[in-house]
Amino acid sequence: RPASRAPPPLLLGRPRLDLVGRIDRWWSERRDQSHWRRDRPERIILVRHGQSCGNTDKKFFSTVPDSQIPLTDRGYAQAAVAGLKIRNLVGNESVRFFHSPYMRTRQTLLALLRAFDKLPVLLTSEPRLREQDFGNFQDPQAMDAIFEERARFGRFFFRFPNGEAGTDVYDRVASFLTYLFRTMGGTKSAAFAEATAGEPRP
Repeated sequence: RPASRAPPPLLLGRPRLDLVGRIDRWWSERRDQSHWRRDRPERIILVRHGQSCGNTDKKFFSTVPDSQIPLTDRGYAQAAVAGLKIRNLVGNESVRFFHSPYMRTRQTLLALLRAFDKLPVLLTSEPRLREQDFGNFQDPQAMDAIFEERARFGRFFFRFPNGEAGTDVYDRVASFLTYLFRTMGGTKSAAFAEATAGEPRP
């Protein structure tokens, strides 16, 4: 039988080098995760917008774009009270507010910020936090029929004409959470003034 040949010298150390490389990668990831934990805010606060004109009269949706529907006077008062409660919770800690660009949400934010007068805060307009798109101008009678169809089809997968399905909202919010995880360092509290919770519709 021919004598077996010794493996090339480079191959002799490869298993050991692979193991060392895996250990180095694991330790590096552990250090990074520890760093993320130190930088994460102590709390995340979810805030729904105050009462809007669309909450009190569905006809608003047939003449005013959803993104432009304002708060009612009661909605302003609700947001102001929410701001006082948040300020009482966080004190003088650093705060970053993420908000939807919708009118009612920006107005909610402005009312919230009255409680943070003279305290520096970070503000980020985030379209991915907007309300689910139920379509463009929405005729109340037509929407009643659409909501009945959604009930038969299933809320999560039903797609509104000229609008979104629940799966679309899931995708964009998941994308935002990934962004949030990468950028959440440096503040004690993160507050979200958002329309994602949805209107009280059927």
